Amino acid sequence: MNKKRDIPWSSILKSWLHKPRVVNYSRYSPYLPKRVFEYLKIDDLSIRKERIKWLIGLLANHDMNEIDEKFYDFIDQQSDQLKEPKYHPFDVDWAKYDQLQIATERSETQ
Repeated sequence: MNKKRDIPWSSILKSWLHKPRVVNYSRYSPYLPKRVFEYLKIDDLSIRKERIKWLIGLLANHDMNEIDEKFYDFIDQQSDQLKEPKYHPFDVDWAKYDQLQIATERSETQ
């Protein structure tokens, strides 16, 4: 008891890769660095799987503490596929909505 031991992140992430929904509920989640955990909490499961694969690749050359320290440097180097989608399919395009409002106001004043 009361002994420190390294957490086998590579094997944990590989198991999460098969069941990406478990990331939020895993007993290991509280031990992840905060930035990494927030990064993996994305709702889109296909992107979550890609991010887990990306982390597994980083763990081949870096430990989890180093990934946490240099997280933003690593994020800048990743592909666009792993980044947050700009537009969610159910989000409202407010620019189009505003254009409709302007057209309605014009027709009311004429």
